Formats: sequence, C-alpha cells, structure tokens
Amino acid sequence: MNLSESAQTAPEANLNAIASPQPARCRLVLPHFQSLPTLKAYLPDLLRSLNSHAVPVEVKIVDDGSSRLMQKWILSWTKRLSQTHPELLDTQLLEQNHGKGYAIRQGWNGVSDSIELLAFVDADGSIPADAVSNQLLAALQEPHHLHCGIRPAPSRATRSLKRRFMAACFATYARRMLRIEVKDPQCGFKMVPRSLYQQLHRRFKVNRFAFDCELLAHAALLNTPIREVELPWVESPTSTVRSIRDGWRMMLDLRRIRRSLQLRNRLRRSGDTH
Repeated sequence: MNLSESAQTAPEANLNAIASPQPARCRLVLPHFQSLPTLKAYLPDLLRSLNSHAVPVEVKIVDDGSSRLMQKWILSWTKRLSQTHPELLDTQLLEQNHGKGYAIRQGWNGVSDSIELLAFVDADGSIPADAVSNQLLAALQEPHHLHCGIRPAPSRATRSLKRRFMAACFATYARRMLRIEVKDPQCGFKMVPRSLYQQLHRRFKVNRFAFDCELLAHAALLNTPIREVELPWVESPTSTVRSIRDGWRMMLDLRRIRRSLQLRNRLRRSGDTH
C-alpha cells in the first residue's frame, strides 16, 4: 500500500473504531403477556431513550405464552425494530404462560461475560423511558448493589383506591413475613448484580408476581446492599395483575418463600448450606 492509499484509509479506520459500540454491561428484560398495544407504544420510546443516553445495554423481550397470532406478530415486529436498534436481541417466545418471574429468569439466562447487571422493567410503560435509562446508568456505577425502584406515594392521580389498598396490604404482609426492608417490593423495575443472580438462581421457587419479593428476601439473607430509588410512575390501565386471583396466589407464594428461607436458615445453622 502506498502513502496516498494509507492516508485515505486511515481516517475511515479511525472512524470505524470510534463508531463501534461498546460492549453491553447490562441486560434489560421486558416480560410480556397479552398486552400488545402498550408494548408497541413503550418499546420504541425505551430504545430511543437508551440510545440517546448511551446506556451500554442489551434489551430482550420475553413473551410469556401469549396467543400464537400475537407472538408471530411480535417476532416479526421486533426483528424489524432491531434493524435500527441493534441492542434489541431476538425475542424469546415461551409456549405456555408460566408467570412474570419465570419469564424474567429465562431472559437473564445465557448472558455474555461483559454483563455486570441484570435488570427488568414491566412492559406496560408505567415507568417512563428516561427514568429507566437514568437509573441503569446510576446502577452501573454501583454494580455490586441491588437497585430497587419504588413508586412515589400513591395518589388518586396515579392509582385507583382499590389498587392503592391492595398494594399497601400486600407490601405490609410481605415485609413482615419475609423481613424485607424495601418499602415497595412490587415495583416493576429492579437491577441485580449478575454475580448475585448466579448465586441465587437455583433457589427461586415461585414463577409469578411474588418473584420480586423472593429476590429481595434472598438478597437480604446474603447481606446484599440494596438501594431504593423513587421513580416517576403512573398506573397502566392494561396491567395483567388481577386483584383477587393474583393476590391470593401471591399470598400463597409468600408462604412458600418463607418456608424455603426457614429451611435454608436451618441448614446454614447446622453447617450444611448445600
């Protein structure tokens, strides 16, 4: 190669080196079930925000057993979206509905070595995209802490009276039963050190909405530092939580989690932690 050729190609090589994206340090999972309109509205906005804030993140949608027709449409749509947003990974489709916790764990499996944080955010758009981007960047400054989003004090503007009452009752019950110190254990945005999840992933017993509480309870058992971060939040009218049916399941799951924690404590005191 002569000098003139070298001079022509060097700037292009430097430009490519500058433009090459940095490796992702966080995987953000959005569990989804039968709520296509909110996902269509929220995901593009979230991807634009993550990109504009230069968050080193990869994003994965896990569909938890929606209808075949809906899954087919989501798969096609997200493939088109990934052409302009390479941080969007292939969508994972589950054949059956297992629950939010199960879907999140499936999305957290198989990450690359560069990933330091595992996060999830509800796909209903209750937490604004810019708040997600800002908190991911903040969490990456403390990748050994568990960062837990909490909703602001509920008001008529953000939540119905019924949901405020149910949420307050459940949070109080969960804190007392599992000795969780977090004020709002059910807020749908958490950022977890990958190393912590690797320690805990075999211990999880519940697959549905009580997964948040199980995660926090096991993290507390290991003395993991937990940061509570108040977020802007507005209740989504398309929430898949059903107060009576899911509330009863969550209460039963809390009892199941407590039994698991009690057994682990007994094993630990006896010197057998396996």
